[in-house]
Amino acid sequence: GHNLGFRHSRDGGVDYEDRTGLMGYTYSGLNGPRMCLNGAKSYQSGWYHDATKTITPMITPAGNGNTCFIGRLYGVAEYEAGNSDKTVIIKINDYREGKDSYFVAFNRALRMNYGTQEGRNSVIITKARGEGENASPSELIAKLNPLGKFAFRNFAGTGKKLVVEVVSRRARFPEVRIQLAGEQCEGTFPPTPSPKPACIGNKKAIQVNVRTDEYSDETSWSLTHTCSGTLVGKADIDTLSSSRSYSNVYCVHDVGEYRFTIEDSYSDGLCCHWGSGSYSVEYDGAVVAAGGRFRDTASAVFGSCP
Repeated sequence: GHNLGFRHSRDGGVDYEDRTGLMGYTYSGLNGPRMCLNGAKSYQSGWYHDATKTITPMITPAGNGNTCFIGRLYGVAEYEAGNSDKTVIIKINDYREGKDSYFVAFNRALRMNYGTQEGRNSVIITKARGEGENASPSELIAKLNPLGKFAFRNFAGTGKKLVVEVVSRRARFPEVRIQLAGEQCEGTFPPTPSPKPACIGNKKAIQVNVRTDEYSDETSWSLTHTCSGTLVGKADIDTLSSSRSYSNVYCVHDVGEYRFTIEDSYSDGLCCHWGSGSYSVEYDGAVVAAGGRFRDTASAVFGSCP
């Protein structure tokens, strides 16, 4: 590691005490444990540059990029070169020159990182001097489990807390939100525009609109042609992002019965304990189902079989 320009990984200011990745504690085994680097050193390596999101939290944005983040984090074992949709590292800048930078990464115990010795399957916060690009020791700041939260007080002299929060209950692909306290992050994902139904011939449009709550990993839905049992469309669990709007249009035959079913695996629906989620279904321009308050399942049947 030192030959690649990496310095020690610290915890509490003590060298070698960060065991979430390499460059911390020294192990005697010749072929293990199988571990990768922490977020600060992963950023320094440059290996995941196309899967790194950088934010600069400030009271007033100054045109220098994103000021907050909300989205899903992936472990280094799930990194795909050239796929910027899979965020592996979040770098948090202090806009004041020469200050520390912070790094948020998901320490997924999988494949080449299966043997990580600390903070397994947790969101890890580390820091390094300056921009994190030069050789300097890293410091372990926090380990967050699902629904865990950490706050930097008076971040960058703003007088506000910067809150890093894991907003999903599942540990596999954690949804993370980073924002100054009192502000609302709209997310780093572009909104999905509502498509305009344009079905031709004797076909009708079914439009499914879903607005997720803060725990999108619990939500799934399906649209089925009941006459034949054919699946028309679906969104599986763990495929949607938090607090985001989705809209899908399907052109179907003008004769047929359809069933729309939406489910929440935690049995608290889409509204209104953890955000204002909702759903609606339009059939040939008319709303046939809508809501948000339900427990584990809500469904609607419309149309008729020949």
